[in-house]
Amino acid sequence: LIDTVTAKRAIIMPTDQEFQQQAENFKTKGNAAFGKGSIAEAISFYSQGIVLCDRAAVDSVVNPVKTTLLSNRAMCYLKDLKTLDKCIEDCTSGLALGPSDVTLRNKLLFRRAKAAFLSSNLPDNSKSSNSADQLQDAAKDLLQVINTDPNNKDASQLLKTVRAQYKTQQANASTPVSKALQQLKASDEPKKKLHQIKLLLGMFDNDLKNAAMELGRIGGVSTLLETIQNNQQLVSFDEKSKQFEPKLTVLTIQCLSQASSHPPFVREYMVNHQQDLGDLIDSESMDADAVVLGMAVLVRIILHADRDPFDQEISGKTLLDYDVIIHVIKQATARSNFANKNQRNVVIRGVLDLISTWTAGLDRETNIRQSLGPGIVDPTLPAPKSKMEIHAFTPQQLAAHRRRESDRKDRDGAWAFERCIRILSNAFDVMLKATREIEDHVVRREMVVSISRMLAVLDDEDRIKNVVKPYLSSEEDRDGPIIEEVNDDDEEKLAELEESGVALDTIMERAIITCALLLSKKEVGSWALGTGWNTSGDELPRLIESDNSQAMFLASEVVSAASTVESSRHLVASLVSSGSMQRLLKNPDRDIRSGAASAVAKLGMSDKAAQKDEGEMMGMLLAACDLLEDDEVDGKPKTPSKDEAKLRHFSSFATSSVERGVEMISYLVSNTVVKEELAAGFSPSMESTSTALERLVKTADLPNSGESLTGFALATIFQHMAATNKQIRREGFEGKEVTMEQYDEMQKLGKTADEKEVMESEEDPDTTASAHERIRKMASANVPRALVVLVEGASEHTLEQVALGFSRMADEQSVRGIMIQQGVLTCCIKIDKNESPTDSDTMKKVVTLARHCIGKMLVTTNPTLLTSAQRLGAIRPLIQLVRDIKSSDLQKFEALLSLTNLGGSGDDAQNRIVSEKGITTMHFAMFSDHDMVRRAATECMSNLVQHKAMMDHLKEEGNLKLWYAFATDFEDHYDCARAAAGCLAMATQDPIIAEKVVEMEKFRPHTETMLECGRLEIMHRIFVLVHNLVAHGGKTREKVVKEGFVAFCEAYVASYHQGTGVDLEFSDQERALLPVVAEIAATIVQMADEDELEGAE
Repeated sequence: LIDTVTAKRAIIMPTDQEFQQQAENFKTKGNAAFGKGSIAEAISFYSQGIVLCDRAAVDSVVNPVKTTLLSNRAMCYLKDLKTLDKCIEDCTSGLALGPSDVTLRNKLLFRRAKAAFLSSNLPDNSKSSNSADQLQDAAKDLLQVINTDPNNKDASQLLKTVRAQYKTQQANASTPVSKALQQLKASDEPKKKLHQIKLLLGMFDNDLKNAAMELGRIGGVSTLLETIQNNQQLVSFDEKSKQFEPKLTVLTIQCLSQASSHPPFVREYMVNHQQDLGDLIDSESMDADAVVLGMAVLVRIILHADRDPFDQEISGKTLLDYDVIIHVIKQATARSNFANKNQRNVVIRGVLDLISTWTAGLDRETNIRQSLGPGIVDPTLPAPKSKMEIHAFTPQQLAAHRRRESDRKDRDGAWAFERCIRILSNAFDVMLKATREIEDHVVRREMVVSISRMLAVLDDEDRIKNVVKPYLSSEEDRDGPIIEEVNDDDEEKLAELEESGVALDTIMERAIITCALLLSKKEVGSWALGTGWNTSGDELPRLIESDNSQAMFLASEVVSAASTVESSRHLVASLVSSGSMQRLLKNPDRDIRSGAASAVAKLGMSDKAAQKDEGEMMGMLLAACDLLEDDEVDGKPKTPSKDEAKLRHFSSFATSSVERGVEMISYLVSNTVVKEELAAGFSPSMESTSTALERLVKTADLPNSGESLTGFALATIFQHMAATNKQIRREGFEGKEVTMEQYDEMQKLGKTADEKEVMESEEDPDTTASAHERIRKMASANVPRALVVLVEGASEHTLEQVALGFSRMADEQSVRGIMIQQGVLTCCIKIDKNESPTDSDTMKKVVTLARHCIGKMLVTTNPTLLTSAQRLGAIRPLIQLVRDIKSSDLQKFEALLSLTNLGGSGDDAQNRIVSEKGITTMHFAMFSDHDMVRRAATECMSNLVQHKAMMDHLKEEGNLKLWYAFATDFEDHYDCARAAAGCLAMATQDPIIAEKVVEMEKFRPHTETMLECGRLEIMHRIFVLVHNLVAHGGKTREKVVKEGFVAFCEAYVASYHQGTGVDLEFSDQERALLPVVAEIAATIVQMADEDELEGAE
């Protein structure tokens, strides 16, 4: 039997030579796969060949081919940084076989050296000692190669690189970052570890770029992650243990966050640690601050991981780990085991920031730029092209630029779509549950808005409906969870509701989805409220009647959003008529009242009859102002806790009750009655500590007010109060083909007398005088300062409203000083400084309004009361306003008056006007079609006549002739002629200009015309000019005498020397000049006579 088995085996088992041949075949297949770039397939073939070699009875037969297979597989492993260890292992195994072929042996040594070198540079290589050992091993292998093959250039070059890196690594071992990490790893005491982390944070503050990159280069990321993990493990054993240091985890994550603000650090050292970071965030032992900081690090990775190389096409590939991000969103949203509810609120806010960043879409690049701190430059982020740069492109460059921008937008939009789909598919249920459970109404609003944005990204209405239908449909499709916490007093009422067949939680989730759709996709939201949620008519009242705070709040939000959609207002109206809305309006929770009050206000403003009813308007104003009041405890304002303070600020996500109140007033303020009441000190109650206007001003002081939608609403309120509705209408017709008056006349065409009478009776009774009175009261309430505060971080549209408010308030002369004191002038100068060639039309309008406001304020302000920065800083925007061809004549006129005012304040102001090319600008303005602009420009230049630049301007023959021509044009443009004559009178004190005057071809007729014009103000100035010419003596005096002007002066003195006995129609002001002019004429005659006597002697 034994012989039979042996015989069968001999028949079945291949010989060693056959194993060798089969292994050779697999080697050939592997080489072919490797040549085609199929690395995984090549590894498979090489591995099968190695297995066959291992089955041979005599190793010496197959060792040569096995060594080659190991060498070839090692080469494959060398292609992937994740398999470098396997490469080293195969090379070591191959060398252990003692290959006799020197070339094969050198290949194994070189590949092992290269793998060791690459391993020493991996971010995961946290231990610097390991890295040094790997470099030394690599050097030893390379030296063996060079000993047997001195001409091996690859080995020589790699050895040089290894030695250089080893030297650098040894030098880095003594740097502050390296020392801190070494101490961090060596210490077992948490307090000492904490000290090293604080040192690292200080290094990042001093030199973020170098410190962050060194941290990554020496494996610091892994060290920090291990520090966090080890510290958190202590919590599981004993939270009160002396070994546990709560601050260590938070500050260590902060270290990673701060380092991750440097984009190259993220791409080189953080991308591979997304899973590690996600695991830490998911840890139950992490407190709220640590979780939020961890998500902040993840946000930085999202911002900086992906870039578009300049020399490559836009790619849809990403380095982000979607599974990790989804898991973090899901787990952090669902987690509720925090110390208090406010900590969960903070974590939810962190989740919303994460979602917003990840799904930014077309705003992705803007978010990246905004995230870069001061002094941080990312060279991989392409700078946006200005309009001038784009204009300079060749057709080919322009086509390439447009194609790349289009590809980038398409890719970013596709990323946002895919990511929103993933969130809605994997975390929508969790988000809905958290939204209804969260107790803070502001955070709940933010979550609703976040859901709204994600649904809006889906864009297609049918796609959105398919996503939400299962949630809006009947209970059979999806079981709704039951509310976990119910007050004892509500148990009976809640039981009744549950008996109706639909869980309150399910209704709340339907309300969340409907509200989100109404905010972003109004048509789909209207469908959801009617068709999709076909039981909303019955279930919304159930939410209102539930006495559950979260449920009533959601009902309030739904009606507020529905009231903005015309097709959904009937549902809101039905709730009002049924009395259900009163339960919301009378609720003690202001956040619940705010939504209902906003809905009622929007319904009222859509009803023209309600707008005419003063009682209705006052009722809505009362409700709005009530929302502005602070919460009080025992009659005193409530002080928020530390955690609450983190949440009590404006955000771009949602609206608080105060913001809702501001929103309501912004709807109502177009009514003149509301404007007057606000200015007069309206208060919601006798117990109110502040008027509504004062409360609005205080609201502007809240953090981030300028960045929020409420900032826009506040600025809108203030600018509306400072103008009449008629003025606002007139401004709306600016730039149109017809004026407001022409439009109104066209509207009356075809109307009967009675209809015209009705139209006239409906005209707004507001007057300019009333508006100016409101402006004075607004200034007393610090409204200018509030508008200044709103500028910080404001959007273009908010800035437009602020600039309108500035400009309109500056119309009232008595408040200009107060406006300057409250920072308006400085703010307007700052707006002008931020002007950019790439500004949008809205920003151009903002800059023009700011410049006009400067012009208005400085017309009547004593420049000596201004700071030097204000006085000199205002000159450029004023000159730019005069230079702007799109600015109005009024704007140019007021700017020129202000420049005249500033020019008289000192040499520094005149120097600044000249340096900003003011003389050229004003010279151009002298040719304006508008008399007032011409006059103001002429007066402004006359004010500079003592400046060298102005004198040089007049010394040019063409300019001097022009000024003389302006001075003679007194019949048509008297004011301008008077200013020009005054300029010539002052300028002729200079002997060079005096000589140029008498050399002019039309000197005699022009001078004669002005002396005989009968306008004493002009005559006075020309007599001064003649006086200057005589005073210079020489040929200027001779020319005056020769042309008969001295004789004219003599005759004038004889006729008018006392200014009496003359029956001329002079004004009292001009009569006062008669003796002055006569005295100058007498002086001229006397000077000429004295010169003649001197000549005779």
